[in-house]
Amino acid sequence: MLTLRRLFERKSLWRTISSVACLFILSCSTLSQTEIQKRVVTERVKENNPTVDANAAEAQRRSFATSTVISLATDARSYKDLELRSRVLARAADALWDADNTTARALFLRAWDAAEAADAEGPKIDTKRLPKGVPAAFIIGLKKMGGNDLRVDVMSLASRRDRALGEQFLAKLKFENTREAGDAKNTLSSRDVFSAPEASQKRLLVANKLLAAGEVKAAMQFAAPALTQVNAQSIGFLSELRVKDAATADKIFAELLARTEADPMADANTISGLSSYAFTPGFYIVFMDGSNPWMQPEGPTVAPNLDPALRSRFFQVAATVLLRPVPPPDQDVSSSGRRGRLMVITRLLPLFEQYMPETAPALRSQLTAKEGRNIDPTNSLLTEGIRPENFSAEVGDIEEQLGRAKSSKERDEIYAATAARIAPTGNKRAREFADSIDESRLRKNIKNYVDLELIPTASTNSPIEVLRTPTQANRTTAATI
Repeated sequence: MLTLRRLFERKSLWRTISSVACLFILSCSTLSQTEIQKRVVTERVKENNPTVDANAAEAQRRSFATSTVISLATDARSYKDLELRSRVLARAADALWDADNTTARALFLRAWDAAEAADAEGPKIDTKRLPKGVPAAFIIGLKKMGGNDLRVDVMSLASRRDRALGEQFLAKLKFENTREAGDAKNTLSSRDVFSAPEASQKRLLVANKLLAAGEVKAAMQFAAPALTQVNAQSIGFLSELRVKDAATADKIFAELLARTEADPMADANTISGLSSYAFTPGFYIVFMDGSNPWMQPEGPTVAPNLDPALRSRFFQVAATVLLRPVPPPDQDVSSSGRRGRLMVITRLLPLFEQYMPETAPALRSQLTAKEGRNIDPTNSLLTEGIRPENFSAEVGDIEEQLGRAKSSKERDEIYAATAARIAPTGNKRAREFADSIDESRLRKNIKNYVDLELIPTASTNSPIEVLRTPTQANRTTAATI
């Protein structure tokens, strides 16, 4: 009995073991079949949708690119060259924006800090590459005058991604908004009627970069706060905007006309600035006692095809301002002064005769004053852009003009205007005319300008590109009239 019982127990044990083994084998078999089925399904999906592999590969490439950019940005944080650090960080932030917005924002902030530090040190010029006789200090000064710096570059990239971030950087500039408000309270005789306040200049530089990149809507929105005043930068931006969005630019111009008409402090220089948009895009000039800053394009300007109603509106406003009662000399606080006002009238009179002839006699009568009789209507700066031939690189009738000159000052004006006009074309006679100027300060200013314009023809390895502003088509200079 004992033997049989043990035998039975052993058989039961073996049955149990056999059952478990069979279950395990069946389970493994089932799992194997399931995996095989999954693989078959996956392969069929890939066959039916080949983009699955492509998407996975693209994701891997994006991941690798992102990590590479982050690694580069991490290394850039230790660069001793602040300019290089700022540029690398800003471009890394721009590249990462869609993939990793949080990291990109942090990099933009670091780029701004580096740009602030670099701009505080001032621009650096490789003196070894400068043509002989051109001082580094002169180049640095012109670069600063252009208003473009590393902070503008960072703001431009950030504003393309997030306008609010660009505004945040603009607000962080060291100069305060109260400075602009204080400037606005100054009298017209002491304010700068050619250049916009510094904050507005920075804003418009960024807006021009956005416009050049095709971000028209973003450019317009960013520039909007600076488009309420007439100056070389605001009108220059509007002229560029009109090329890409004429309707919007004309609307803003019409608003400027309305502001000017209602502003009792608007003067002849305001009208001269508005005429740049209406007739001579790229050429902007104001007239003051002792000097007349101007901005000149690379080549001939083409008057925009303004709607006749808008063009008539310009002449209505211009006539209103130019024909206002003239105060006594000791009470005249206009930026142009009496002589400057007559120069603006002389310059615009041919346009009035063409488009609003009924107003021309009243304007012409203003020129009978003593100051008007002493103005040479053939002076190139009074006709620039009004007569297309004045954009010619030829010296023209300078001898005839000199023959009519009644004083050394008038001859200096003719030499200065001619030198400034032909220098951008590479005509080396510009130096000859600049040297002929008697007045030492004017001679020095014009010679410096001429030397700068002749740099590209003096050296093929010229550093002239470092001086280009975002609106590379324009040059700015000044002379005395």
